[in-house]
Amino acid sequence: MPGIRARQKQRKRSDCLKRIIIFLAATAVGCAGFYMAGKGVLSNRIENALSASAKGVTVRWESMDILPLSPGIRLRNLSIEIRSRKGGDANTVARAHAAEAELRGLHLVHLLRHGKIRADLVRLRRWSGRLSGSISAASFQPDLKKDVTPHVDEKITSAVILGRMLLEDGQLEWAPKAADQEPAVAIQLEKLEWSPARHRGLGLQAMAGPVRIHLPRTQSVLSMRTIRLNPTNRLVEIGGVHLQPRWPVYKYSRKRGFQTDRIELRVDQVLLQWPHGGYPSSTPPDGKHPVSVVLKSPQLEVFRDRRVLRRKGPRKRKPLPYQVLKRIQMPFQIGEIKIQNGRVVFGEHNRGSRVPGKLSFDTINGWVHDFHMGPANIANCPAIRMEINCRLRDRIPTTINFTMEPGNPRFRLEGRMGSVNLPSLNPTIVPLAFLRIDRGRMEELRFRLDGNHLRLTGDVRVRYKDLKISMVKRSDPGERRGLASFLANAVLFSSNPKKNKALHAARVDLPRDPRRSFFNWLWRGILAGLKRSAGL
Repeated sequence: MPGIRARQKQRKRSDCLKRIIIFLAATAVGCAGFYMAGKGVLSNRIENALSASAKGVTVRWESMDILPLSPGIRLRNLSIEIRSRKGGDANTVARAHAAEAELRGLHLVHLLRHGKIRADLVRLRRWSGRLSGSISAASFQPDLKKDVTPHVDEKITSAVILGRMLLEDGQLEWAPKAADQEPAVAIQLEKLEWSPARHRGLGLQAMAGPVRIHLPRTQSVLSMRTIRLNPTNRLVEIGGVHLQPRWPVYKYSRKRGFQTDRIELRVDQVLLQWPHGGYPSSTPPDGKHPVSVVLKSPQLEVFRDRRVLRRKGPRKRKPLPYQVLKRIQMPFQIGEIKIQNGRVVFGEHNRGSRVPGKLSFDTINGWVHDFHMGPANIANCPAIRMEINCRLRDRIPTTINFTMEPGNPRFRLEGRMGSVNLPSLNPTIVPLAFLRIDRGRMEELRFRLDGNHLRLTGDVRVRYKDLKISMVKRSDPGERRGLASFLANAVLFSSNPKKNKALHAARVDLPRDPRRSFFNWLWRGILAGLKRSAGL
């Protein structure tokens, strides 16, 4: 009996081995036949599906390799050209090229029977794309009265069904006018991965950088060192943000031909965090799922050269913050903005001054709550609240609170500044006001201002003692103007409060000049309160 069972097991093993050999031989013969006979049929099917899928779309490749085990194909030197419906070289919308393109998990039944490409994975390596001319949807839409050709996007979608897409080592450029023009947007894309089924909607993982965007209106370039998108953690990370004007400080206004602000911005890292259940894991963000933004080490520098003449003609009306927020249309809403270790520098060079004056706010830490934008989102949203703690000229502890109702022009500004020796502010005050503080100490400054679209009202309370100033000449800030200094000290309150008297609170009532900016209006209100507190 044991011998019979052993022979039966050996017979079963040999039968199984024969079946495996026959299966492998048939698979090899089938793959070889498919490769030899079906390569031309597959190539023709793909060419018909892509090239004839839409009018104005041309697809070419140098060679094709069949990947029978995937199954899939590999295209080398793939080039795609999309033209607008008007045709002509000048109206070319997009050109793309890839050194290598792979389609894996190809559904051959769909391709051979229906002429439609359906792949589980598409990978492009060493690719480049360039957009020229208008990229609006009108470039692709047909004239329904004259052209009955369906929409290009609909035809491409019906001919190509893609699953997971992986783009590696690519570059994307956009020239708004001509194909040979310097690109306005240049993006170096290290990795871009798209998987629609991974996160019940959009599943996008990307790593891009560097990114350069030219802004012709402000003559500046916006660059970003890296961009990383991780939908698993619901996080977008942008590193090395730099808004750099085209010209240096003293050439910017001269090159523009009129007096204007030169704005330069640097941010080490920007983090965008979506809450659980929000975009990009399920649906796009809305007011129910706002985004949290973190700005790490932002640095803002604003400089104006007042020695350059102003632009001729009447000045335009400057909008208020609530009007600006209504105009901004964002695909998501911001619930909270956190600022960590920031710095803001305001510089100005007046006529007759040898050196510019600078005012800096250092070590800025704060947050902004309920930062909503767009007319539909700010209709019933709560008030915007901002609280900032910083140090003026890296010496004076300063706290600023700002509250604004986004649907109307009412706002409130409150602030407090700590003690400081006033002569230490001379590097800022002398170039701007041609005034030097000889001695004095400020104990505390508090202000509270309420405003709307017409007026700014409130009060300013400042405690100081033993104040003495000197008026200096514009041509030589080191030389004192004797008579002007004597008259100014005669009118000036040397201390506030005076001996055995209550603190003098200066009342502010300042109408709005619509030709000046909102921040200039707030600064003039605080300055008016300081002058009245000192008796000027």
